[in-house]
Amino acid sequence: MGRFTLHSYERSPSVSTNTLVLLHGLGTSSSTWVRILPSLDPTWNVFALDLPGFGYSKIDSGPPFAGMNEMFQSVGAFIQERIPRPFTLLGHSLGGWLAAGVALELGNKVRHLVLADNAGILCEETVEQGKAFQVESVRDLAELLTKIWFRYPWYFKPFYRAVLNDLRKRHVAEFVRSIHANDFLNDRVRTLAVKTTIIWGKEDKLISMKSAEMLMQSIPYAQLYSIERCGHVPQLERPKEFVDILQKVLWEQTAPVTV
Repeated sequence: MGRFTLHSYERSPSVSTNTLVLLHGLGTSSSTWVRILPSLDPTWNVFALDLPGFGYSKIDSGPPFAGMNEMFQSVGAFIQERIPRPFTLLGHSLGGWLAAGVALELGNKVRHLVLADNAGILCEETVEQGKAFQVESVRDLAELLTKIWFRYPWYFKPFYRAVLNDLRKRHVAEFVRSIHANDFLNDRVRTLAVKTTIIWGKEDKLISMKSAEMLMQSIPYAQLYSIERCGHVPQLERPKEFVDILQKVLWEQTAPVTV
């Protein structure tokens, strides 16, 4: 797709009319869903995309990272090419930002939008969110991870240096600096005409629940679920609670109408 080669994890049962597309957050990959994938309804088709420059998706030419417009375009092109029928779109953090933008563009093709601790809403704390990703040392990384997790797993701490090197390799800081005010979705989300579920970690110190509340005020068809003792990555910190919410809203979506 243009200057990118996109990779996705795919699970496709032999017969299914239900499809879930997963978009991960900044600095990670489709591996962020590893703790929830085994628990998802096995009858659903699942596509977990690696965003350009992350996971196994490659940047084949040009600048070393994809900007916001390229992210939107590549996700939209992937969906148009690979997803033939209406689907549920779930995005976390940056992936939620992209998911909301794609839902605005694709209209009725998105049956249900699920946003998990998503970015993309400009408010007084947005500048601080951006600064958090200007990581230049192990100490900076430790501060970022403290903001992201309610409790960062102690057994991952020996890998700080590897995580720092990967963020540099992916040009995460440069990507954040490339974002402009007109990339944010504040005014546009008011026009979302798709059922929307918002899932948020109550102790998210990177993107607080103020953003979730702003979304609830702006999106006409939104419902909010919060998860206690959980930071910015509910799919990793509280996978059972996250899946319980997700399965509930997916079941409501497909349940037969009774009279």
